[in-house]
Amino acid sequence: MTNSNPLITVAICSYNRHDYLVDTLTDVHRFKATQMDAEVVVVNNNSTDGTADMLERFDWTSPVALRTFNELKQGLSHARNRAIEEANGQFILFLDDDVYAEPEFLDRWIDQLEAHPHISGAGGRIIVHFDGEEPRWFPPILHSILGHHFPYGNAQQYRGRAYPTGAHMLIKKDWFQKHSAFNPLLGRNGKVLGGGEEKDVFTKMKTNGDDLWFFPECVVKHRIGASRLTRDYVMRQAFGMGAGDRIRCENSKDIFNWNLIQSIKVLGTIAYGGIYLLTGRFSATAVLIQFRYELIRGFYSPSRG
Repeated sequence: MTNSNPLITVAICSYNRHDYLVDTLTDVHRFKATQMDAEVVVVNNNSTDGTADMLERFDWTSPVALRTFNELKQGLSHARNRAIEEANGQFILFLDDDVYAEPEFLDRWIDQLEAHPHISGAGGRIIVHFDGEEPRWFPPILHSILGHHFPYGNAQQYRGRAYPTGAHMLIKKDWFQKHSAFNPLLGRNGKVLGGGEEKDVFTKMKTNGDDLWFFPECVVKHRIGASRLTRDYVMRQAFGMGAGDRIRCENSKDIFNWNLIQSIKVLGTIAYGGIYLLTGRFSATAVLIQFRYELIRGFYSPSRG
């Protein structure tokens, strides 16, 4: 039975991540929740790896309803917008298709929403979980691009330029209805590693003065497999991030501010690169410098690569 107005819709969008999605759904299936609390919506974004068949066969016995859809328009933003369209929940809790979560995970979110019913958006803690060993060439300062998110030790509103991470974020459904959904020009699209769609939404939320909170008690582990730990992948991700930032810039002031921030981050790159050199991690220094270069190149490139 499907509840037409649960508190939370857990939304998972997936593209050619069959094996990861099976593990994530297995964890979601174990959530301690009722049909009054939640529903689960999975959007398959034209996967060609057997995801559709798996979703049909998945042994779902939870009292929480599972509904699946196929979004024909390629791209993560399109898939997320389809999830928004199909969601019955008052709040939409977006999870990546490669996360681990404990059975009590949803209960913790419900507790936070009961304590903070006024929020428009929120984020939870994300712990990076490497399926194998973390390569020595990967700079630890870049764990944030792998999803690491733990800005504060206690529940509070996001400050400054901080905002939730897409692998684990919650947004009130009527916020989208009053404002706008995810920008399809931003975000990943097939093998194109774009970005910035979450930043775009949360920047608007902050500009509007809406309440945006972080809840450290709500935790997922974000799995990082070997395919994401190649230098080529990291550099394509950097380029996509820069390209996404350029799309978001609406005027010359935005471009000036972006360059100012990057100037500061270049100094940070030099500082951290120096630390890695002193500890013998020469390859980490090289990767960090190249990452910053590719991000800036993406911003000034006429295409998204």
